[in-house]
Amino acid sequence: MNTTTTTNTSNLSVEILKQLAFMQHEGESFFILDGKAYEGEREDIYMDYEQRNENDYKQTFEDYCAENLTEVEDFDNDDYLVLTDEEADEKAKEYITDSLWAFNPSFLASMTEFDEEIFQAIADNGKCESNNDVIYNTIQKTCGINDFVEAAVQADGRGHFMSSYDGNENEETVHGETFYIYRLN
Repeated sequence: MNTTTTTNTSNLSVEILKQLAFMQHEGESFFILDGKAYEGEREDIYMDYEQRNENDYKQTFEDYCAENLTEVEDFDNDDYLVLTDEEADEKAKEYITDSLWAFNPSFLASMTEFDEEIFQAIADNGKCESNNDVIYNTIQKTCGINDFVEAAVQADGRGHFMSSYDGNENEETVHGETFYIYRLN
């Protein structure tokens, strides 16, 4: 894949950069020209442009691209999440906080210093999601939710919580910005 920058890319939105990160992850080609992102291999497109110019097709390469190529649009894909590091941390915290009831009783015990049997009894009561508040309050009063989330992510990685498909976190860097990709379906 070739990603060529010919001008300043600072005017590309975060959503466009997310799309480029996803395209890069999928092995799709793109290039940046005059602050716009286009699909395709720049060299192949430029060769076509030069062939047209040989036949008195007098147009700048920039105008040719704007008229003939598909510009990359904002990221919109229901099967994947593409997030900045900060967004991924926030999303992981949200997921973990909403699913405390599903954590292993031994992990909960190690973080709160309560006996594992207490958390096992809570898990065995069959109330599942309804147990979340009592576990949240216990965590908040002992180790704190931020420390708990940090320990959970350190133990299993963000991908475990965010990627319902395979539990993986994929990383792509586009023009100095790093994005994290999670497959959902």
